[in-house]
Amino acid sequence: MVIGGVSVKQLTTFTRQFSTLQDAGLPVLRSLRILEHQLKPGVLKNALIDVVEDVESGSTLSEAFGKHPKCFDRLYVNMVKAGEAGGASPPPKLTRTSFDGSLWPFWFTPRTRT
Repeated sequence: MVIGGVSVKQLTTFTRQFSTLQDAGLPVLRSLRILEHQLKPGVLKNALIDVVEDVESGSTLSEAFGKHPKCFDRLYVNMVKAGEAGGASPPPKLTRTSFDGSLWPFWFTPRTRT
């Protein structure tokens, strides 16, 4: 399933890898740069390039993600924002479990009735 040009699988993979890098103690910007360099050209890679620039310029991660609704929907951005407010290293643990590739698409994507 593709949401705004970014597949659920791609967003899930990004979120898991980002969370793993954060758990390992890497700074947010370094984590974002590593992931951006690993991505194939596309919407998510272009968004991450902009996110890195925004965070370097002083924006919060949630603000930077929020500028790219084709990649990071309101739920995703608000989960990161909640983690920032609570002092958690982004992405929050809730993001890691909610975007596991099965729960998130079931609850938060539009359904077509057949």
